[in-house]
Amino acid sequence: MNQTQATQQDQTYGQIQTRDIFHAAYLVTQGMRITEILPDKTNNRSKAIFVIEGQRIAEYEEQYRNGTVLVNVFSLKESVQRVKDVMFDYLRTNGLA
Repeated sequence: MNQTQATQQDQTYGQIQTRDIFHAAYLVTQGMRITEILPDKTNNRSKAIFVIEGQRIAEYEEQYRNGTVLVNVFSLKESVQRVKDVMFDYLRTNGLA
């Protein structure tokens, strides 16, 4: 990989935060990684904020917001389960569930 390719690749890498489990699952389906889970005690309920990173995340984010995404339903279902597992492990480990 040359310097120009590395610079272009770095510019597409990003991070977002979301409370929406389906949003998180969609991004995981697209190859993004959950890098951190933060506590969110909005309205006295234990919830999680997902911190998600990856290449082209801004592009996937725009497609999600515009409603133009196409995903394999089976892959999305698996990602929802994976995100739930990560979230509940975090909540249990931190005494929030």
